[in-house]
Amino acid sequence: MSWEDYVGHIDDTCGQEKDFILLLKQERKEEAIGLIRGAMTVDRQIGNIMLQGSLRGVEATFFCNGKLILKGLGSRENLERFLGSLFPAS
Repeated sequence: MSWEDYVGHIDDTCGQEKDFILLLKQERKEEAIGLIRGAMTVDRQIGNIMLQGSLRGVEATFFCNGKLILKGLGSRENLERFLGSLFPAS
């Protein structure tokens, strides 16, 4: 298993600093949420709707519907390396 088993869709944003918006796959969403919550240092929380903080040193916003916004990774290659460490292969 790899990060591709958890992430269903990736969009990148425009601008100088490339950010990424990820949507988790529904069939693995609960497992992925557990991994994300376990690795995240939360600075701000709005009920069970949104978490904002740091995810292994990367600025992140996570929504309970399975959307994850990662800021400042810079490139798709950096994103894939980051996801590989967040969702380890088994």
